[in-house]
Amino acid sequence: MSDRSAAALAAAGEKRAEAAASGQVEALLFERQGYVVRGLPERVAAVDAALAALGYVSEDAPKPRTRKA
Repeated sequence: MSDRSAAALAAAGEKRAEAAASGQVEALLFERQGYVVRGLPERVAAVDAALAALGYVSEDAPKPRTRKA
């Protein structure tokens, strides 16, 4: 196998992994919304942990505060 074909296979594998992770994130966000509506904070926290494990960062997440000098 040439270096080019190995690189192409690796790139294709990464794209499939990203697509799968994206699908998982969408499913988890849908699941999370159901728990929020039903008032189940423990389940929301569990889904948030799963999202964090996938590397997802919510746009609604509070930004770290910085001290002004």
